[in-house]
Amino acid sequence: ANASYYAKIVLEHAIMRRLVEAGTKKKAVIASNCLPYSSFPDDTIIKIDNDKKGWYKAMKRILNNPNMIVDYSNKLHEFVVEHYNIVKWSKFRHDLYMSL
Repeated sequence: ANASYYAKIVLEHAIMRRLVEAGTKKKAVIASNCLPYSSFPDDTIIKIDNDKKGWYKAMKRILNNPNMIVDYSNKLHEFVVEHYNIVKWSKFRHDLYMSL
């Protein structure tokens, strides 16, 4: 049981790294509405039901609305810069330790 638990955690961290990478490169993401994707705000990732219809509808929406790709990629980028900026959080930790 422990091995499958740790495998799940490793997989979720790998997915999170891919989402952060997509955000830094201003790429839009279509993903199933489940963890870890569901932890991101709705306006940063195109979340779908995990079935053929969900994927089809999402692809059709973005093909018919190219600005949607730009909007989602920019929102994901802004979210990643704010919440996953290593320089910002390293400075925060440094300042915290120095205040102790």
